[in-house]
Amino acid sequence: SKCATGTVFMLRIFNQKIIVLNSHAAVMDLLEARSSIYSDRPIVWMYKVLVGRQWAVFNISDHHPRFRVYRKLLQSALNPKAIQDYRSLQTREANVLLRLLYERPAEYVSHLRRNAGAVILEMSYGWTVTGADDKFVKLIEDGFKVQAEIARPGRYYVDIFPWCMFLQVSWIKCSTY
Repeated sequence: SKCATGTVFMLRIFNQKIIVLNSHAAVMDLLEARSSIYSDRPIVWMYKVLVGRQWAVFNISDHHPRFRVYRKLLQSALNPKAIQDYRSLQTREANVLLRLLYERPAEYVSHLRRNAGAVILEMSYGWTVTGADDKFVKLIEDGFKVQAEIARPGRYYVDIFPWCMFLQVSWIKCSTY
């Protein structure tokens, strides 16, 4: 295996181990051929444990029994046959997006967010987005912003020093740098 020739190495920063895969062969060997061993993501203590997102559909370990249930549910709704049912929704929302881009091209980021939110909300919950200021699109955007801050690597001491989560001393600020 090419892994033995120096294309894989580990960095240790405090208690964090960072594995660097420095070649395509190493990536394929470890993440494809041995995915059942190496495919899990590291624990982000603040985001997964303290905020309680470890059971969310895209955060759960593939070794957990819920993983198979989640995968089966996603597969039933997102397989090639099932996605044909979403074609009219996608076409309608693509036309709305194109019209908005034509009318107000400078606001393209807002239009793209509205489009993504509209498709997701209707597919998932049957909610039809009717305007640019839809409350649920705004809620999704706000949620993503909060998630990005909480999950940002190195943001919280507890992600580097997991034992910080057990400290309850009021004069020690252990949450952020």
